[in-house]
Amino acid sequence: MISTELIQQVRGAFLDDLAKRPLITFRGGDHLDDLREPPAFDPTLDVVSDAYLEAFHWGVAHLDADSWRHYLPQLADYVIRHVDRGTLVGEALIASLCAPDRDPPRLTTLNPQQEQAITQFLEYLAFTDRSAHQEHACRAIDEWWSPEAMFRGANVRAIRPGP
Repeated sequence: MISTELIQQVRGAFLDDLAKRPLITFRGGDHLDDLREPPAFDPTLDVVSDAYLEAFHWGVAHLDADSWRHYLPQLADYVIRHVDRGTLVGEALIASLCAPDRDPPRLTTLNPQQEQAITQFLEYLAFTDRSAHQEHACRAIDEWWSPEAMFRGANVRAIRPGP
């Protein structure tokens, strides 16, 4: 799959989430990371751009599930466009896709179409020769995103009752 198709696939899977305003912005997550009160969304200050993602990349760790899903396609877009560079934005995104899932959960809030898009994204990073994120993407796949993932089965059964 070529990168532009992958970006479209990820964006398409998250259209509903992209349309919603995030409760916690990346800028707000950055404030939380510094143990400060997060500011409210500001349509001028919280415009997602490469510079915005680069300035507030570790904010992803503090996003609630809805806000995280809002930003996932924009983060994936950035990482795909910069696949050959090891960026902190890429590291932060992949870390947010690693197991174990947090409490309250984020990974288990994805629908099947979103899971497929994220799996394709991680496989692109893991198996593209020029990817600077191969090792971390492989770890995320092994921990959560493959059919035989180390942590997924236990977490899914704990959250979703069933056989």
